[in-house]
Amino acid sequence: PMQLGRRPSEPVDERTSAFYETLLACAARPEVAGGSFTLLEPRSAWWGNGSHDGFVAFVWQRGDARLLVAVNLAPTRGQCYLALPVPALAGRTVVLRDLLGSARYERLGDDLVRVGLYLDEPGFAALAFELT
Repeated sequence: PMQLGRRPSEPVDERTSAFYETLLACAARPEVAGGSFTLLEPRSAWWGNGSHDGFVAFVWQRGDARLLVAVNLAPTRGQCYLALPVPALAGRTVVLRDLLGSARYERLGDDLVRVGLYLDEPGFAALAFELT
């Protein structure tokens, strides 16, 4: 029916459009499309801090390509440690590049495997790190 094709013209929200383009590019990466998925268990950053319960995190791996995704689903700031079950990172310096932003960090692989990556993120924050 013709009436289903009618609607008012809406302006494009460039910021939202750019975010979804970036997000879809992350989802199309080879480690996501054909890699293995591991759900991570966020740990408390310190005794008595339960904000780690608001985080969901996972890592995709395919060969040497790795993508770490973490989201704070809580409406408030949260902290946690994410131990990465990737023994190949041990003994190396690992570069974490946020694909959803401009952040870039260098961490010791031994610390990432043994202790974990420390996160301190605002509510509803999302991170997608390429690990090299």
